[in-house]
Amino acid sequence: MREDKATGYVDNLFERAKAVRFEVLLDRLGIPVQKHGEELRGICPIPAHSGEKRKPSFYVNPDKQVFNCFGCKAKGNIVTFAQAYNGFAAFEAKKSALWVVETMADSESKDETSEQETKVSDEHEIDNEQLIQLFTVAGEQLIGLIAKHADNPQPLAERLARWLVDGLK
Repeated sequence: MREDKATGYVDNLFERAKAVRFEVLLDRLGIPVQKHGEELRGICPIPAHSGEKRKPSFYVNPDKQVFNCFGCKAKGNIVTFAQAYNGFAAFEAKKSALWVVETMADSESKDETSEQETKVSDEHEIDNEQLIQLFTVAGEQLIGLIAKHADNPQPLAERLARWLVDGLK
């Protein structure tokens, strides 16, 4: 029964990777392409491309979800692109499909997280400034007390300061 789950996961992995729109993946990777008729074209992003990288030789057909580079002769679907882009071997198709799925998932979660963090940081910006001031004053007073009662206060004061700074991060 476990084998069936694993096989289903791998099959589903390829389906999920192939369901990703090529233009969306290129955008997430920061690869610039321009519309040229029905296709998109740009400079080849594949590291193994040894030809000239000044002229657009990388073409993507969004309808068919395939790419072709006339410079390095790489072509195929989104999984094949991931293999070439990352330098994976031909037998690492599963790894390439997983990379596509994870890249899209990471980008989506980062987008959601950054929106939430922006909202939270705006709401708590004033609170954070007040806490920093409070910790600064408390730290200075603690260091003063340590200095009065310890023979060698510097190591203890440095540890306390690091602890406070780490606590604020």
